[in-house]
Parts: sequence; structure tokens; C-alpha cells
Amino acid sequence: MVFGIIVTAVAAPIVIALTVIAVFRASKTGPGGKKIMKMILISLLCMFSIVAVYEGIQLIRANKVIGIYRGTEYDIIEIEGKMYTIDYDNPYSSSDRGQRLGKVVLSNPESRPHYDPMYIWSVEGTDEYIYAVCGYDGAFYRRAE
Repeated sequence: MVFGIIVTAVAAPIVIALTVIAVFRASKTGPGGKKIMKMILISLLCMFSIVAVYEGIQLIRANKVIGIYRGTEYDIIEIEGKMYTIDYDNPYSSSDRGQRLGKVVLSNPESRPHYDPMYIWSVEGTDEYIYAVCGYDGAFYRRAE
């Protein structure tokens, strides 16, 4: 995601400026200007295609189901056989979240089909904690022993 933002933020103004210059020159040069316009248009399409494909891959990767959540207050998350329990006494804040790992879904969706998935992030500096967000509410979960 950062790559896409950087490419868009840096390359877009440069390409727009080059496009304006090319349009100005093309209007004065006659038939050769059409080649310049065609190359600029192809460059723009390529740049935006690369960013769109990269962002799409990141979105698909971040939305894969990696586990389940359960418990009376949804205080247990299970990811790849590892159990995490909610931990209110942790030394982290939401700004410590790292890379998005995926999402976990309700263990029995037939009983409550309207419940949202929880989106899971790693926590920078530790493998013991994960950060989960469901709707607007986030919490830290600690690996159970």
C-alpha cells in the first residue's frame, strides 16, 4: 500500500506536468505531436495499471480469512492453531500495529450471520500480541500459553 501511495504521489505530478508540456508541444509541431501524445497516454495507463494491480493484490492478501473468533465477549481468537485471549492490561496503543495479517470470522456464523469479521494486524516489536478491529472497536490479544 505504501508503494502505491509513493508511486502515485511522486509520479502523478511528474506525469501530469509532462502531459501538459507534450500537449503544448504537440499543438505546435503538427503530425509528430500525435506520437508524443500516444506515448504519454500509454505511459499514464501503464503507471496507473501497475498501481491498481499492486493495490488489488494487497487488498486480496489482507482480506484472506486466517482464523476464527469465539467466546461470550469474543475474547478468544484462534489463528493457525494458536489461541489468543483479549488483554486489557497491555503496554501498546493502536499506533503500534504493524502489518495487516488478514481477518478472522465468527466460529459459528449460522447462529449470528450479521456479525462482522475482525481484521487482524501484527504488533510491532512482538510476536506475543496481535491487534484486532471489529467495526470501530479495537483490542489487543495476547497469545495463550
